[in-house]
Amino acid sequence: MELTFGLEYKDYKIFCARAMKRGPNSTPKYKYAGTVVSILIWIVIGFFLAYLFREMRTTERSMTEVFGPTIIIMIIVGIIAKFYSAIYQRRMEPATDGFILGKKTFRFTENGIEEESKYFSNRLSWDAVTNIVNDLDYIYLFLDVSAAHIIPKRIFESRELADKFLEDIERLRANNAT
Repeated sequence: MELTFGLEYKDYKIFCARAMKRGPNSTPKYKYAGTVVSILIWIVIGFFLAYLFREMRTTERSMTEVFGPTIIIMIIVGIIAKFYSAIYQRRMEPATDGFILGKKTFRFTENGIEEESKYFSNRLSWDAVTNIVNDLDYIYLFLDVSAAHIIPKRIFESRELADKFLEDIERLRANNAT
């Protein structure tokens, strides 16, 4: 069975968000890490505000003198963090017709997965596939926690063909992995 298609940047971005949130073997320990970090940040902010209120009570400074510079500093730090994050994300975008994005051909055989692009040729045994995940718009063949072959379901003529492909892949993996 052979598939030839090109991944788009949106496919890559959706996968990255999925891998960061859930991964193929998600556990509650990692699933709620963002929530825990947010709570810790609010606790630190609470302590900082308590310090500022205490400072205001023990000195003759006005509210504007205490909070004005603090708010300005927090806004500046927030803006710098936002711009740095945006610049970093742009630098990390894969090239449109590069190693990750661009046209590839996959052959799925009893021996494994053969992948070909204009830059490389690769063969993986079925043992390399740690998990197969069927999402609403994608089929992911996970090779590691944050690495997978991304197969958009839009490349199939119908959902039924995508489902048939998924069944065939799962069968090949089950019958040929050691």
